[in-house]
Amino acid sequence: MNTQVIFNSTDITLEQVKSFVRVEGSQDDNLLEMLLAGAVDEFLSYTGTAFGSFTCNMITTFSNTVIITWPAQNIEIIEVVVNSVVIDESLYIWRPSSFTLEIDSSVTGSELNIKYSCGETPTPADVRNAIFQNVKFNYDFGDNLPEQRPRFFDKVAFRYKTPGSFLGE
Repeated sequence: MNTQVIFNSTDITLEQVKSFVRVEGSQDDNLLEMLLAGAVDEFLSYTGTAFGSFTCNMITTFSNTVIITWPAQNIEIIEVVVNSVVIDESLYIWRPSSFTLEIDSSVTGSELNIKYSCGETPTPADVRNAIFQNVKFNYDFGDNLPEQRPRFFDKVAFRYKTPGSFLGE
């Protein structure tokens, strides 16, 4: 089984996106939510940096020692589930300095599901703007994307991937 991390950002709201994209009504809410999730996911994938508050659900093959690699800022373990059974907090130890969850050797299973919250708040203004622009661009052009996509999102993401650097300088 591959490790899968499912997350939901709570920092940027649908109402904020609709205001930026200048959409009224609710007929495009599902599309805008999908585009927002895609923009946040793209930023996270590129930078490894989680802004806002995230609730994550990590699903992986069971192991007594698990390292949470992404996103991994300010993690708080909410729940540990092994084979659909919630494990008591006394049976695991969270080591935030190494992002390691150690589960007691008496616990065994095949599937491990770790629910945790993480992230840094608030999302910086430039990142928020880049995400809004990414959503607007994809909303406006849909399937008819022009050859060149806007570079603002990439430039902002690059700055957060490589601290103190802008376009490789």
